[in-house]
Amino acid sequence: MEGSGRILEMMAMPDKFIMRDSGKRRKFSTGAVRDRTEGKGWYHCISPFMEDRLAKWLELGGRKYGERNWERGMPFSRFVDSAKRHLAKFAMGLGDEDHLAAIIFNIQAIIHFQELGRKDLDDMPHYLSGVRPDTKIREKP
Repeated sequence: MEGSGRILEMMAMPDKFIMRDSGKRRKFSTGAVRDRTEGKGWYHCISPFMEDRLAKWLELGGRKYGERNWERGMPFSRFVDSAKRHLAKFAMGLGDEDHLAAIIFNIQAIIHFQELGRKDLDDMPHYLSGVRPDTKIREKP
């Protein structure tokens, strides 16, 4: 079949990739062997229902503000404020929005920016450390 070699070429793994190896093995009753999973996270324990609701919340937000708009960044206090507001609405029993998905969205956004090292977005008071980050981040009018 003409062109099938090109498809295989595109699917080939580039030489720059490696396969990490802890050196520890787990052997299954089938005889298969795999690297251990300790310290890699238990992704299989993440609720698919939560993922579904979060994905739908992200879709609604993307339609309202633009896809991946949140990844541009905003002050952590904005995410915290929204998460707390949605928690209060959930506690009041309001069902007008998916308040739990909104809470998860806001918290995951903070985690996302922390993992990226975006200290410039952290405008939260850090009472126990005695340090308050610079609060120069402002919303545009």
